[in-house]
Amino acid sequence: MAQFLKWGLRISIAGLLLLSVIGLIPGPWWLELFVHFRLQYLLALLLLLPLAWKLRDRVCLQAWSLALGFNLMFLAPFYWGGAQGTKDGRVLLCNVLSSNPTPARVVEFLEKEQADVVVLLEVTPSWMPLLEAPMARYPGQIARPRQDNFGMLVLSRQPWDNVRIVDEQVFPLIFAETRLGSKKIHLVAAHPPPPISAEASAIRNLQLQQIKAQAGQATVLMGDLNNTPW
Repeated sequence: MAQFLKWGLRISIAGLLLLSVIGLIPGPWWLELFVHFRLQYLLALLLLLPLAWKLRDRVCLQAWSLALGFNLMFLAPFYWGGAQGTKDGRVLLCNVLSSNPTPARVVEFLEKEQADVVVLLEVTPSWMPLLEAPMARYPGQIARPRQDNFGMLVLSRQPWDNVRIVDEQVFPLIFAETRLGSKKIHLVAAHPPPPISAEASAIRNLQLQQIKAQAGQATVLMGDLNNTPW
């Protein structure tokens, strides 16, 4: 029984290590899908630790430590550290969910937060009348509602300047300028498609490259990028 547990544990840890690494290998688009679940791999490794410790299997413990350290290398920076900046205003991003059965909660949320710049995703034409009350407080408005899940509404307490919309008929990518407190900012609002096919993955990657080319020190990027940083 102990031998069976040992080999089962070795296979499980080896599998988690393989899953942790395989998403970083250049290749077909679907390999990337394995990279989005580092937190889940980490939790699975923690669940296996008591068994690995009880069996005192050196191979298991070494592989476990390697897999844990590899995933922590990507996850830790999001929970520890980070620069402290100054507060010039408040920005808010909300995916309203096009099929949301309780739109009043979204409106209540917007009224409560009173952000200076707002980006709303999945805005359909039927959402526009529901958002009239919060929209009235924002002179700067860029509205691109759509029947699918890629409509956007971008609001600012200051007028928008130099508005540019890329790929409007496909997956719109909005570039615009406004003021946030005492600073002029360059806003990018984006909602590229999820990487569920080779074509969708290529479109998303192209939009990320377009964003990168436009990004500067005063750029505020807001959106659902259908991506994880690693």
